[in-house]
Amino acid sequence: MKILSSEHHCTQCVMGLFCLPKGLNKDESDLIHLLVKKRLSLEKGELLFSQGEKFHAIFSIRYGSLKSEYSLEDGRSQILNFHIAGDFMGLDGIGKNHYDSMATALEKTEVCLIDFARFEQLAQQVSSLQKHLH
Repeated sequence: MKILSSEHHCTQCVMGLFCLPKGLNKDESDLIHLLVKKRLSLEKGELLFSQGEKFHAIFSIRYGSLKSEYSLEDGRSQILNFHIAGDFMGLDGIGKNHYDSMATALEKTEVCLIDFARFEQLAQQVSSLQKHLH
């Protein structure tokens, strides 16, 4: 996994249409941009996060695709979902403090890492942000 800096503003991203809540004013948009400090580039087969890993962030897919799957006790795995550009991932870790599933890139993929502690703080200021995630 390669870590990229986030030098562009979220409102200028083509995926912003899917990721950002509707009706934000300029001040709110500027605050939301502060959430994305890193972008991650994954190659096919790389893990974004592992089942049981400590929860710290949610992820927005900029391009590419991932699958989420759950490892069963008998060694088999169950595919839970396929995720494409504009989707959020890692939501299964909210409230549990760990990810319930693992996420694997199906092709070259780039995601925006959204620090969840910052997200919670900002959601108190920008109520549409919290509503958008649900």
